[in-house]
Amino acid sequence: MATQELFSGFSDTLDASVQRWHVPGCAAAVVNHDGLIWCDSSGVRDLERRLPFMSGTLFEVASLTKAFTAACLGILADRKVLTWDTPIRMYLPGFALMDAGATETITVRDILSHRTGLPRHDGVWSGRVDMTGPAIMESLRFLEPSCPPRTRFQYQNMMYAVAGLVVEALDGRTWKDFLQSELLGPLGMERTRLSRKAGLLTGDYAMPYRLQDNTPVRMSFEHIAEGLAPAGCIISTVEDMGKWLAFHLGDGTANGRRILSPETLAFLHEPTIVVTGDERCFVGLSELGEDSYCMGWHSQSYRGHRMLHHSGANDGLTSMALLFPDDDLGIVALTNSDDSMQRVAVALMAADRALSLDPLPWDDRYLERARAAQPPAFVPPAPADPGLPLSTYEGSYAHPAYGILSVTVEGNGLHLELHGSAAEAIGHAANTFIAVNGSMLDKGDLITFDVDASGSAILVAAPLEHAVSPIRFMRR
Repeated sequence: MATQELFSGFSDTLDASVQRWHVPGCAAAVVNHDGLIWCDSSGVRDLERRLPFMSGTLFEVASLTKAFTAACLGILADRKVLTWDTPIRMYLPGFALMDAGATETITVRDILSHRTGLPRHDGVWSGRVDMTGPAIMESLRFLEPSCPPRTRFQYQNMMYAVAGLVVEALDGRTWKDFLQSELLGPLGMERTRLSRKAGLLTGDYAMPYRLQDNTPVRMSFEHIAEGLAPAGCIISTVEDMGKWLAFHLGDGTANGRRILSPETLAFLHEPTIVVTGDERCFVGLSELGEDSYCMGWHSQSYRGHRMLHHSGANDGLTSMALLFPDDDLGIVALTNSDDSMQRVAVALMAADRALSLDPLPWDDRYLERARAAQPPAFVPPAPADPGLPLSTYEGSYAHPAYGILSVTVEGNGLHLELHGSAAEAIGHAANTFIAVNGSMLDKGDLITFDVDASGSAILVAAPLEHAVSPIRFMRR
């Protein structure tokens, strides 16, 4: 059992990790079902103003939100107003997918466990801050699936927006109001906020950064659709997240109030689908077993111990939560650096200590993996003649789910923009361009235009979701 004595000196370990990784700051906590065992922070939440990262600093925990949404549905299941294997259409008649069969059969269990057959399609909502939950659900019918339902795990943020709509349809309150009243309030998560605006008003908020040559560089906050809140809007602290993890280690009660039945809490932790391929977590680490997904949690063994876990990532802000239900142990780590595995290393080092295991050099191992993961430098090919004047391809193109793609001439190539995300492309072949810069597309992606008999571009296809065919935008 984890004790405070086991964590004597771990604050020094956290300090050393922050320095080795060159991240601005990190906060971490270790809990059991009774509450905090250890909690500390290191570094700064705001590098420019030299403001320290504290245990009460608010932090965007991103996809750690998903387990909260699953728990909201668990509350409704306990109240007998929802069953896990009821088709979504029974609760939301407007729900529809491109595949008619999937439309009729996709269930609550399916959307929470990422087994709907639909890949990410994140370009639909990214940058569209005013996009509502109903608008997100409406877009699903225009998106190509990559496999039949229940055949493959594919992480899908928009299905959690649908889960939030199910809560609203069955309860009558907004998802945020339900979450606040039924979970955050009873758990005593008093610092936790559900909007960036509300969080920033507190004055104690972690700023986002990325590393450039081991130097933190300030990033802009990620622009996330309002309707996607049930997938990733929670802003919390390590102390409040510790209360959340402690709840999962108990019997479904908190502060003398029944929140979930023990059976439903256990159900949320049960594996539903095996995670394969590039979607797997902890790939190549012999200490970790097969990866499966539950309801808002991954499930794997760690050095012989059953472990539930989930990560979160907004631009410049990364989080990691671990649960060891059989060992009465929960760990959370928050790091304000983009795509940083430092928070994973800290969490695993804490797990080794709490479980009284021989410590493994997780900082060393993940730093080496980070260095090895650097992609080779992209060398763009020499520009080729696309066959028509560049002005031919200029214009505004539309897709019923992805929205409006703008194409303009810039220098000797094209500039493509979708909801604030852009790509630069140069001629590659007849009516074909290759992406050479920007965030909208991967470097080397091909963009193709269809041209009618009069020589006018009428359609552009871009690989915005690599698991399916290029997304086709029609000229407006």
